[in-house]
Amino acid sequence: YYWYSFDATAAAQLPPEMAVPFWNAVAGETEGGDIGYAIATLGLPALPALAAMVRQKPTENLSWAMHYGAVEIAATAARAFAKLKTARAAGRAWLLQYPEHAACALIAPALGKAGEARDCAGAALRLLYSQGHETLLLDVA
Repeated sequence: YYWYSFDATAAAQLPPEMAVPFWNAVAGETEGGDIGYAIATLGLPALPALAAMVRQKPTENLSWAMHYGAVEIAATAARAFAKLKTARAAGRAWLLQYPEHAACALIAPALGKAGEARDCAGAALRLLYSQGHETLLLDVA
């Protein structure tokens, strides 16, 4: 086993045709700092890397996802809201900022087999319902 870290600032300064595939490949596998610079520089093509980093460390990285409405982030935001006390506020904020993305990603897991994914998805959908998004939930379902 080995551990390494990469500098997201340095990765983002590579030419975009190299930086995006590189960051998307290693982001979920390593520790990395200053991901905000990489997100701002690389933009939407680096969304898979952002989603991987948020999944890996939601407490530290979910705040960076506040600028992206993407179904890839919804399950992590729901888990943060339902299970992680230190990331509950960030998870709630993301879910309420992007309710349509959350609904699209979470309705199927909420109806799936019993487990953490179903519990977290259900909690997130109940939050959306309680905050006045019942019409959206019905439309998406």
